[in-house]
Amino acid sequence: MLLSNVIFNSYVQSVCLWNAEKFHSSEIVGKYGTVVGWGRTETGEISNELRQASLPVVETFTCLASNR
Repeated sequence: MLLSNVIFNSYVQSVCLWNAEKFHSSEIVGKYGTVVGWGRTETGEISNELRQASLPVVETFTCLASNR
């Protein structure tokens, strides 16, 4: 639940996630996915521009162990 309504536009869209009953995440481990967002850059500064990166998908425990 969100605190306010979402207004979809060319910048705000829904994202499709898989059905856990029909698809197991292990099927994509080792493949690459694209992440997008604002946040800290590689130099530690906050980005004012939407950025993207291609990252390998890892097992859940590998992810949790890398950055709690």
